[in-house]
Order: sequence, then structure tokens, then C-alpha cells
Amino acid sequence: MRIKKVFVVDDEKTQIVSRMFNRVLLSVGVSHLDMLEFHIRDTNAVMLDEERGTIVVDYNHRFIQERDEKGIAALLLFLLFELLVRDRTTATLPNFILRLQANRLMIHEGFGDQLFYLYYAEMHAMQFQTKEDVLNSNLPWLSFTLSDEIAADQLKHLCLGSIQHSKAWDLLFYYAAKDLTHPRNVEDICHAYAEVMG
Repeated sequence: MRIKKVFVVDDEKTQIVSRMFNRVLLSVGVSHLDMLEFHIRDTNAVMLDEERGTIVVDYNHRFIQERDEKGIAALLLFLLFELLVRDRTTATLPNFILRLQANRLMIHEGFGDQLFYLYYAEMHAMQFQTKEDVLNSNLPWLSFTLSDEIAADQLKHLCLGSIQHSKAWDLLFYYAAKDLTHPRNVEDICHAYAEVMG
């Protein structure tokens, strides 16, 4: 696999991120891709095209600006696992469901502490203006609900009050709390997601 790194700015912070990316890549591995591009720009994103993956990290992210290596590693793992799930998934699924699957895979592979660190730090800055914002605010606790009740409860309390619950939202969260490795559960959550996003 070839790796291409593209930095808008090349300074001490980008060098820290680049070094952390190398470590994270060794701990997870995505060797089945022909090429992996790693960008440090102005957003966080993951893209997959055939055998070519792209991970983009926001230079202005709090963890990078504070040189928080633990946070940077958590962010990179988060994006890398999203890339892995996108690569394994043949169906076109909403980002919310893909991220939920990626988070659970990350936890299953032993990186739950890093995911918790990432979400705990980011949840204090979340804003709730759209339905997508509300879904993303509940993603942290839903990610841990099958594996770590204590972490799930802590994260759930941080997002309480972010929405007025309706039956459609409750049904979506019910299906999101299920094991999404089963096709029937994925089908159910997709229907519930469509109902909420309407």
C-alpha cells in the first residue's frame, strides 16, 4: 500500500499529527487498499473510491491546536475505523449508521478508551440545530450501549435534553442500540432513520 501525505501547513503541529498517523496506522492497518491519502486541511472527512482511501483531518481541531497526542490518536482512529467500515459495507447507508458501526468496531478492536476520550471532549461543544446534529449527539452513548454500560450512561447524560422525544426517535434509538452486524437490524434502523429524517 502506498501512502501519500498532503499538508496545507507544514509546522510542528502537522508533524505531530503525521507521526501519530503512522502509529495509528500500524496499530490498525488497512493494507488491502492500493493507496491511502492523508490530508491535514480544514475539515474532518473520510472518502473511499475503489481501492483508494482518503482521510482528512481538520488542522484547526482542538486536539491538534493543543498538541493533545492522546486526542489526536483518538481522532485518527475514529476516522480510520470509519474508512474500514465504508470499505466493508456494500450497502449505501446513512452516515449515522456507518459511524455507529465504525464506533462499535473500534470498541470491539480494543480502542474503546480512545473513542470515549474523543466523545467526552467533543460533546461539550456540540450544537443542536438540525436533526442530524441531534443524531450525532446521541451517537456516543449508542456506540457503547452493547459493550460498556457505564460509558454509555455517562455519555447519555451529557446529551440529555438535546431533543424532545417522539415515538419515531425512540424507535430509532431502540434499533440503534441493537447489534448492527445482523442484516435485519440494519434494515430496521434504516427504516427508523428514514422515518425520523422524513
